[in-house]
Amino acid sequence: MTVSMVSVVLLLGLFHWSATPFVSAFLSNDSRPRGSTALSYFDDVSRDHTTFGWTPTGGPGHDGVGAVGATEKMEAMQRRLFGHDLSSASSLSDSQIEDETREWIKDIRLVRQLAGEETTSGPSAYFGNGDTYGGLLGVSLSKSSSLVGCLASFWRSVVSFIDDIADEADKVEHSRLFLQIFPQCEQLYDYDIFTLLKSAVEFCQDSCTHYGHGKRFKLALYHPRYENAPKMIYPEHHSPFPSLGLHVFSEAEARADNDDEGGDEIVRIGETEDPKEEITSSDIADHVTHLSKKKESLEKLFNSPAAVSSVADSRAFGHTHQVLSSEDVIAASSQWIVDRSSESPPSLKYMDTLIDDMAKVSDATTAEQAYADIWEQISILYDAGKENVHNAEREVEVISSLFIVEKYASYNASEFKRFAVTVNAALKHLTGGKMFLELFHPEYVGAKHASRRSPYPMIQICYRVRT
Repeated sequence: MTVSMVSVVLLLGLFHWSATPFVSAFLSNDSRPRGSTALSYFDDVSRDHTTFGWTPTGGPGHDGVGAVGATEKMEAMQRRLFGHDLSSASSLSDSQIEDETREWIKDIRLVRQLAGEETTSGPSAYFGNGDTYGGLLGVSLSKSSSLVGCLASFWRSVVSFIDDIADEADKVEHSRLFLQIFPQCEQLYDYDIFTLLKSAVEFCQDSCTHYGHGKRFKLALYHPRYENAPKMIYPEHHSPFPSLGLHVFSEAEARADNDDEGGDEIVRIGETEDPKEEITSSDIADHVTHLSKKKESLEKLFNSPAAVSSVADSRAFGHTHQVLSSEDVIAASSQWIVDRSSESPPSLKYMDTLIDDMAKVSDATTAEQAYADIWEQISILYDAGKENVHNAEREVEVISSLFIVEKYASYNASEFKRFAVTVNAALKHLTGGKMFLELFHPEYVGAKHASRRSPYPMIQICYRVRT
């Protein structure tokens, strides 16, 4: 009797066990697809435990809603763990991209203050000392799909950012962050290419007024696949989308950065009551603007006579004596090109490839503004170059445009050359040599300098359509 009862209980238990959805999916006589059954099972189990931004498709009674819902959850989990790619980013609106970025900032406690909400102290975004940014100054999205376009939008954001903080006191208690996001450029999801873009920006810091060591802010890098820093240990480096941050120095950081660059003791003051009196880096910070203006006035005084070859030229071009409109500047530069081209110098080899109505006269007074203007011009020419590449009817080898500045480095040829070198170096790597520059300046010094002494600082931007 006892043995029979035990046998019945075992048989009932075996029947119940074999009939469960999960186990039956793996039995040979089950005709249902294994994947859909398993997904349905896990969908039921995890339905109340999902914390991802997920909205299920379909509804109660829909065939396969469980499988679809589980797939969506899996995709959301992958995005949370590994970050986005171009495909997933393209499906999001600008507001969704910004919201997800802000959610990441909040989750990892990258800043203390986010949209008025106080957060607890978390890992550092830059120094690893347990501290965070004091606040988020803003988030900007680039819609460009090309590398040169991304650089153009980055420098334009930098200029806007500088204008926004221009009225603030130079000395702030906590460092702050401004974030530029690049969700639409497929190449930047490759970490090596993204670090190349970052290097192109860092190469410019010596020319910049506000960006760089010992200045107002420096660069921070965030990427979905940040290398050499595992996400479990360094989540602050792994953003949902490729992003560059502008790290605005606090007062203490700025002082330490200056001290690291040149040491705190800069020079001794001679002939003073206290022979041990010293000037430190922080002591001269307030005089930088004054010294820069004095330097500019001295450059104008000593260099202006050499800016043109004769008094007649100076009157014709107005380089140092008149303020001309953009149209007049372009006309004067074009006339100079015509006059010099009769000698067929190598420097003017591609002047006959200039695209009509594509010359740009920049009113930049700082390197940051000049970078924003020239990269926008480069981006326009880059798009035009791609169109010519796909146009089989046209057989041009090179197309080009002019970039002219009136107020930046007008009397400093070496500074303007350094500016051009930083742009040309980035073009060489980011476009595979398709784009290159020709440099001209009123104070140009070098072999056959007459063919490069233009009435205004000028750069010819060239796109090599065919070799």
